[in-house]
Amino acid sequence: MSELRLDVYTSPLRDLDNGGQFSPTTSTLVYGPTESVLVDTQYMADDVDEVIRRIEATRATLTAIYVTHAHADHYFGLERLLERFPTARAVAAPTSDRRT
Repeated sequence: MSELRLDVYTSPLRDLDNGGQFSPTTSTLVYGPTESVLVDTQYMADDVDEVIRRIEATRATLTAIYVTHAHADHYFGLERLLERFPTARAVAAPTSDRRT
């Protein structure tokens, strides 16, 4: 059995122009010798670029990008990542309507 590895990138805390702050966000790359899966995509362009750099450094083919939930900091980089890795598939759990 091949060994799986994790590479977790956490974006820095960012000060916003309005005086607030943008919380750090994590992206987790799970990879083996030939394939990888990314969990969450980042929000800021330079953070997405760092995730791309880390994916490329593994030399494993990115096969899927899993978005854990519908907050922009978890999916906003999806388009840029799919442009760079066009064979990867974007996946997410279906939403549920709990208003029964």
